[in-house]
Amino acid sequence: MATGNVDFGTDGFISTTLQHYRKTLEDVIFSSKPLLWMIKNKGVQTQHGRSIVQGLMYGEITSKGSYADDDTFTPPTREGITSAEFPWRFYRASIFFTGPELAQNSGKEGIISLVKTRVKQAEMSVSEDLNRLLFADGTGNSNKDFQGLTALVAAGNTYAGIDRTDANNSWWRGGVTAVGGALTLPILRKGYNDPSEGTAQPTNIITTQEGFETYEGFLQDQVRHEDVSMGDAGFQTLMYKAAPIVFDRHCDDGYLYYLNMDYLDFVSLNGRWFEWSDWLVPVNQDAKYKNLYLAGNLVTSNAQRHQVLTGLTNA
Repeated sequence: MATGNVDFGTDGFISTTLQHYRKTLEDVIFSSKPLLWMIKNKGVQTQHGRSIVQGLMYGEITSKGSYADDDTFTPPTREGITSAEFPWRFYRASIFFTGPELAQNSGKEGIISLVKTRVKQAEMSVSEDLNRLLFADGTGNSNKDFQGLTALVAAGNTYAGIDRTDANNSWWRGGVTAVGGALTLPILRKGYNDPSEGTAQPTNIITTQEGFETYEGFLQDQVRHEDVSMGDAGFQTLMYKAAPIVFDRHCDDGYLYYLNMDYLDFVSLNGRWFEWSDWLVPVNQDAKYKNLYLAGNLVTSNAQRHQVLTGLTNA
């Protein structure tokens, strides 16, 4: 059956405009908050399949060592390597138009203004919601939310199919230090060093506004430094060692995260990332809407490279 020119008329014009704006919408949303910006700066990964499979290296090979003459060797195995399986999580946001407002804004200029307003609203709403979810533990809305930092940087939960309470799986635990007191420079220093190993060191530190201001109070004006890339993106930053410190409104009170973005990714589902639905029409309204679909999850390849301080009374 012939479908005609889908770019003709109001519906087609709005659909084409939204389709062309997909990449810009993603860029705007993932540039609005520090954590979202870090993910965007690292680059969203893409996979397909029934789940997200992340290869893990948790230990050294044992078939190694010096030898002489006719020594026999320990047979090699696939030791020290496994995989984590993260679930896909699905998200949607709707852009809604009523029949009367479409009629009242007929014409190219009116439609552009209407679409611009709706898209701006979607940008603000989705960025706020995604950022909130990526600080949470994924149990919201009956375990349908994205699994955020609270789930990732933890020690006592089952995460990506691996039981962290098992003594044999200590390598999969995020570092958690319950401070229960004030943030001090020695505490800040130990929190940075604990997840560090050689050149693998925290790349970013996120805390609350109070925590950021506490650290700012530790510094002398003449030795303050900012991260150029995050500063250019519009965020307030201060440097601690090689890591920029920022504050985020969705960071839990009393928390300070040390993240290593070399071991942190957001993985999107191929074909389900900033995709618009067809027009959907309610049967009992003079209206129509489109859904924006996102599917993916926050993952890590080495949980030990991340650390969180909790219970800080000045953060």
